[in-house]
Amino acid sequence: MNFYKALENKIKRSAKICKNAAVKILKPASNISSDLRLVYTKSTELFNVKDEVQDLYMGLAYGQYGINPELLTRSSYNLCLPSMDFYTSYKTYCHFADMLPNLQNIYVVASYYSPGFNLSESGAKNRLEAYEAFLGAKNPNTPLNHITKKGKYNFSKLEIPDNIKRGFETTETEHINTDNKAAVQRHIKHAQKHGTGELKWLLKLKRVCEMNCCKLNVIILPLSKNYRDEMRNKHKLPIRKALMPLANYCITNDIRILNFSPMEISEDNFLDWDHLNNKGAAVFTKELDEYLMSQEK
Repeated sequence: MNFYKALENKIKRSAKICKNAAVKILKPASNISSDLRLVYTKSTELFNVKDEVQDLYMGLAYGQYGINPELLTRSSYNLCLPSMDFYTSYKTYCHFADMLPNLQNIYVVASYYSPGFNLSESGAKNRLEAYEAFLGAKNPNTPLNHITKKGKYNFSKLEIPDNIKRGFETTETEHINTDNKAAVQRHIKHAQKHGTGELKWLLKLKRVCEMNCCKLNVIILPLSKNYRDEMRNKHKLPIRKALMPLANYCITNDIRILNFSPMEISEDNFLDWDHLNNKGAAVFTKELDEYLMSQEK
């Protein structure tokens, strides 16, 4: 927690992510710039539809690529982001809670390694500045209030892309057949080495949700056959066994978990081993919607 506190203080003192954000974000020169653009786009669009949203999806990039809110019956928004751990999901909901008067459900997209995944200790920790800058402000009137008042950023030239609908990028993507063995090994390392220390943020999120009469759900998206085979054959860790710590914690703390990991989706529906493409997102989202609607009957 000291890392995050220091980061918040750093951002309050002087946001040095880039000197000319409008230019650098339009022409990203680093991961920080591209992350800023993504978070700016999603948070601003969410603010524009805030009175309509009933269900908010947050969490890992599996949800960013795999859940298309326009195919869901209920009014939904996809705020999933790359490497969005439980802590960042908690902070994000605290940031937007007062802005979403009709919100009823939070869905946190997680994976078997989420209980041990701490963004601040990962190779993607540079994303924290972008996430904290947009999602960590206290009681803002708008998502950008704390930034624009201080004049640290100038986003006046940056428009919301036409291909972003309800937080989901509708640009058609293709299967790129990437060998993700290194990613599997990295994810398993998070699961085995770091234990379950990050689950405390999930419980904190549940309590904040309850204070706002909102229900917390955890959702697990399908993985490709290649990914699951690599886990089982090389690492001797079937996905069902890997998910047990997260599943048991959710059951113990009365958090509904929607486990779609057994769902079979063909390889041409994946962008790589663990992220769905637009075609796969349509397949999965329709399945998700059918399930959610069946639970309301």
